[in-house]
Amino acid sequence: MNVLSRDQVRNIDRLAIERYGIPGVVLMENAGRNASAVILEQLRELSVPPEKSRVAILCGGGNNGGDGYVIARHLHNAGCVVMLYAASDPAKLSGDAAINYAIIKQMNLPLRRITTAAEFNAVFPELDDAHLLVDALLGTGFRGDVRPDLAAIITYCNQLQAKGKRVVAIDVPSGLDCDTGAPSNATIVADVTVTFVAAKRGFLEDSAKEFLGTVIVADIGAPKELIGVVQFKEGSDILNAQAMLKQALPSRISVADAMILMQIMLNYEVLFPNNRSAKGCVPGDYFFSREDWGHVFSPFVDNIDPIELKTSYGVRERFLPTDVEQATKEWKWRLALGGFKINLIK
Repeated sequence: MNVLSRDQVRNIDRLAIERYGIPGVVLMENAGRNASAVILEQLRELSVPPEKSRVAILCGGGNNGGDGYVIARHLHNAGCVVMLYAASDPAKLSGDAAINYAIIKQMNLPLRRITTAAEFNAVFPELDDAHLLVDALLGTGFRGDVRPDLAAIITYCNQLQAKGKRVVAIDVPSGLDCDTGAPSNATIVADVTVTFVAAKRGFLEDSAKEFLGTVIVADIGAPKELIGVVQFKEGSDILNAQAMLKQALPSRISVADAMILMQIMLNYEVLFPNNRSAKGCVPGDYFFSREDWGHVFSPFVDNIDPIELKTSYGVRERFLPTDVEQATKEWKWRLALGGFKINLIK
């Protein structure tokens, strides 16, 4: 089973968009459509046909809420009676989530705001009456404590779940840290968690088990190869990259050379020789961030703090040679002699 961290999931989204040209709204559409298929299956398990079902979808203010709006559209098209509840002001949504909110607004799907205690208390009977609750409040980006208004919503949903109401969490139960598996001050107890791309690292922790229910992995349409790519970005892989670079680098390089090499790694696809664990590919910014490359190159550079090397733009400004283009050509040539292949990607 593939398991990904919060940052690895973000990198898959970014790579799918930047490298493969898949619009973010398409990824969200795929996620929501596939999650809606799982929800329809849950209704069948409850012996409730779509045309007789009532599904309450609680949407937050980020992309998790955007997923909820996509799910609402597909469930509506399948014949379900969909009830939407916005736990944050939909007018403040941005990007792909805003696009999908605009669609359900044009469709005139029923939506009620539950941003205050009074608004939330008023919808208790509707939530009680639903056959199934969909938690699309907080996603993989959540960490820390749930704010009080959302905590009240989560607490009430858990009370309904304890009485037998089916709860489906989207990507991660709201309030659960997807990296650590630690619950917060208020965490959804789900019967089913529909998570995207791969299970999350925190799901393996004992502390997460009681909140997840059955975990179902749903596809978002990102190329499957990206999972292996982002999994390369671990501490052992930093050491692996360093070992490969020793074939082309002297034991010590100047800060200026390090800056040029980092720019090459961040602007070109660099194929490392015999690097089977990474499928032969270690592109710069698309797989390693500037910070990662700082870690890779720091052992080769004297007289500079590795933290400064990997984070400071001032370092680049001070140490980049005047003729950056010529220095880049020279280092690309030296890397080629070391068995590396370099392809322009941006």
